[in-house]
Amino acid sequence: VDEAMREAVVSNAPQAVFVAGTSGSGKSEVIRHGIRYLAVASVARRLEAASHVAATSAVERAAEDLSCAAGSDAPSIEHVLAAGMHVVYAMTTAAAPSSPSGSTAHLRFTTTFTDAGFLARARIEAHIVDAERLASGTAPGYGSRSFAILYQMVSGLDAAEKQRLGLSSVAELVFLDCEDYDTAAMMKDANDFQATLHALQLCGFSAPARSALWQTLTAVLLLGQLRIECSTEADTGAADGSVVSSASESVGNPAFSSSWMFLNPATALLASRLLGLEGTDSLMLMLARAATSRNCGPTGPNSRRAGAARPGQVLPSDLQDEALILARELFKEAVQSVVDHINGFLDELGGPTHAPGSSSAPVEADDVSSEGSDSSVEDSKQAAQE
Repeated sequence: VDEAMREAVVSNAPQAVFVAGTSGSGKSEVIRHGIRYLAVASVARRLEAASHVAATSAVERAAEDLSCAAGSDAPSIEHVLAAGMHVVYAMTTAAAPSSPSGSTAHLRFTTTFTDAGFLARARIEAHIVDAERLASGTAPGYGSRSFAILYQMVSGLDAAEKQRLGLSSVAELVFLDCEDYDTAAMMKDANDFQATLHALQLCGFSAPARSALWQTLTAVLLLGQLRIECSTEADTGAADGSVVSSASESVGNPAFSSSWMFLNPATALLASRLLGLEGTDSLMLMLARAATSRNCGPTGPNSRRAGAARPGQVLPSDLQDEALILARELFKEAVQSVVDHINGFLDELGGPTHAPGSSSAPVEADDVSSEGSDSSVEDSKQAAQE
């Protein structure tokens, strides 16, 4: 990283650092330290230029200044890059047996420096490539966890906010319940949440923006709680108080022969409201339409179930699948929205796109496992060159 930065400043030519390796080999940590090094080096040079302090002292002061615990009323581009990196990793890492902080995304950090070695511009790209970890990581015996930000949020939000959102404990949430999640893990996640919260503030997220993010992530978790069954009492209300939806008739497909009901209506209603829907009927209709268009039956392209073909018919298991798919897509959109916000703030703090004497030094992290195909590796290398 240091060589790439120096070469970019000296030769005014784009540089790339490509990081690949097996799961758990430390790719994410290498990039974290590398990007933080770029930020610290830039701040140190600014301190040297402004106060003529010794290089060693400048580096020490720069490292302290960029720590998550340090506050700043007017954060610099280095502050926001370091804080943005913290937030992105919180949203894209998920612990696994081979990697306590394994990344589930393809990440790219692009930086531009002035001739003096000051950070001029920065940009973050994050593309989730393993969204299935949202739920599959908590399967019995799998030994992994879902995305770190979700555990942090549930463990770190204050009681009033959790009550407003309808959040319960980790053990009661399907997407988060996993083996060996004890009090020590909960306390660590709560502490990590405070660091993430501070990083969000440094990245320009206002209180309403942070609240909206927690609302979206809670909706993701609640979609994993939904339980749906067929009902023979369409539009009349079930005897056990479950909400019955006539969504199958509303879709307008004559092949739909059954109606469905949420077995946990209170959860379904809360999820609907967090998603901005009018009620549980709207949520059921959304899932039914998605199941119809996706053809999630055994003959559908996304099906994992065996059995005879069911052309046109939608079963509760299809709707459960759609709730999971919706949760994954919603989470990916939340990650992209956060990254876009951070990049917008970085753009505000940075200099002109084509500042005289500036050099471009792209730094990219590609999570390419040893089990990946040769073509996937070559595709990633080509992306790094571009």
